[in-house]
Order: sequence, then structure tokens, then C-alpha cells
Amino acid sequence: MQKRANRFERPAALAVLLFSACGSCGPQQAKPTPIPQPTGSVSDVEGNVYPTIKIGQQEWMVENLKTATYNTGAPIPNVTDMAAWSNLSSPAYSWPDNDATNKDVYGALYNWYAVGTNQLCPAGWTIPSSDTWGTLVDTQGGKSGAARPQAQSAALRAARHQRIFTARAARRATVASEISD
Repeated sequence: MQKRANRFERPAALAVLLFSACGSCGPQQAKPTPIPQPTGSVSDVEGNVYPTIKIGQQEWMVENLKTATYNTGAPIPNVTDMAAWSNLSSPAYSWPDNDATNKDVYGALYNWYAVGTNQLCPAGWTIPSSDTWGTLVDTQGGKSGAARPQAQSAALRAARHQRIFTARAARRATVASEISD
């Protein structure tokens, strides 16, 4: 999820202060790239807490959504039958493999009707649009560069390495009556 931009917000820079001590006057060694840490957090109406991280000028949730409740407090219908899922014309969610223990690993799977309500994310946050994803890709070297680890920003490489930000594709529910990777 990406935090909704306020047109009156000033761009904020991520400042990382490195302190080092020099015990001798010998040759200086290159400083390692600092491992970025979540810069904040946001909670949904159920009390799930999602750490956030700044990448470029955008703030992203580190984890996938895992709420079963709209931000209005209304419950989202849980559909476990994949045949019923494929014929839905109303909002719903399910857990990967219909197993609620997957909640903390993958988050929930929401159909497009649920996404279209614009009530899934915590207040002030939105489901990323294609343009929002494009901005993230652009900050990481564009379409051809973002896939190459050497083209990604040091902060994103370190975050991915430490599993701080993974943009994990949870899974998808298919009309073939199964949930697949």
C-alpha cells in the first residue's frame, strides 16, 4: 500500500546519520551501505500494524494487507469456495489456501470488487495504481533497470535483502477453482 500524497506536503528526505569512530589515522575504509529500517507504521481498523518504509518520495507498507474489515468497520465477506469465488459480483476476501495461518505471511486475497470499494486500506492510504508502481520502478532505474539488483537503489537492495520490503506477490485466486502462486 502506498500512502496517499497530500498536494501540500513537502517532499521529505530520508536522512540516515552514520557515526563512526576512528581509532587510528590509518587508511579509511569504505563505509557499508546502511540497512534501511522501517520509517514508521500504520494500523488498520482491526489493530494490525504494518511497518512502513520510504523509497524515493513514496511511503510503502512493508507487508501485504491482512484485514477482514473495511476501514469503515464493516466486515468483508470471506469466501472459501473457489467455484463461488469465480462467480462473485460483490466484494470478498479469502486466505491463501483457505488457511488463516497464512495471514501473517501473505496477507489476504481481495477480489477486484473489494479493491474497488476504496475501503480496504487504513485511512490516508490507497491501493497503488499503475502510475504509483511506475514511480517506484522509475526510482529504481526504470523497467529494465528495476529488475537488475545493481540498478536498484542501495536502500531498496538492502531492504529486500533484509526482507524489510519485498513487494511479495501473495497469490491469486483463479477461475480454475484453485489458488495458485
